Amino acid sequence: MKRYCLLTLIIVIFTAGCEPGDYEAEKLYWKADRLYTQIIQSRTGSPSPKFDEAIALFQKIYNEYPEWKDAARAKFYAGQLYRMRGDFASAEAVFNQLLEDFPENSGLCVEVITEIGVMFEMQKEWQKTVAQYEKLMKQYPNTLRALQTPLNIAMLYARHGEREKAEAAYNQAIDEYNGILKKYPNASVVWDLLIACYRVQEQWEEVILTYKRMLVQHPVLDKNRAAYAIYGIGEVYEKRLKEYNKALAYYKMFLLDYPDHNLLSTVRTKIDYLELLEKNF
Repeated sequence: MKRYCLLTLIIVIFTAGCEPGDYEAEKLYWKADRLYTQIIQSRTGSPSPKFDEAIALFQKIYNEYPEWKDAARAKFYAGQLYRMRGDFASAEAVFNQLLEDFPENSGLCVEVITEIGVMFEMQKEWQKTVAQYEKLMKQYPNTLRALQTPLNIAMLYARHGEREKAEAAYNQAIDEYNGILKKYPNASVVWDLLIACYRVQEQWEEVILTYKRMLVQHPVLDKNRAAYAIYGIGEVYEKRLKEYNKALAYYKMFLLDYPDHNLLSTVRTKIDYLELLEKNF
């Protein structure tokens, strides 16, 4: 009798706070997620039945357990799988439904708009892709994805051989990032994006100048970021511009200023190599 009461108590504790259907939704999600992971990890692509089964499970969760905490996520994965399979009409319908049902969930909406953009790019509809990126910037300007968008638009044009549009988009991205940095000089992510604009265009002198600007203008630059900036300058001089004396000077500056940094052994190896190179040539 005592054993029976204890078992009953455990079941009550385990299920306390659970809404009806949560357990069933969890089971379905676990099964669907396993299939989703197998599809993502497959290098050769998964057979159609696996897509169909995973999509059906994710859709069932959303339709039958709409109040469950991860129902929207299940619907999102269904849309992703449609997109991956090339069923763009179904994918777009799923994504648009999510935008309509969860307008207050900014994190989800940002992911959904990004997926729609990817889907249009897969269909080579560049203007529709850019329109989604611009929608992201307008509706969710304070998100990381929105900050990345000017660079992503430029890279989109570059990937598809639109050189003039790519150049104009890179210049626009650079102007936007510089504008943000005038107001928010501590915005580390924006510094990284600005440097990336120059890196992807192989404008190495501009990369160096931006690293130097960052060191001067960033009023509360933490030591770790300052160290990476100095290391970055040295690496550009070494690997891109082949100006080994300047690279050596920055690596030695790094060694002097940051003797306990986790890049220390790497920097010492580079110094040894460059000093040997200097002796031989």
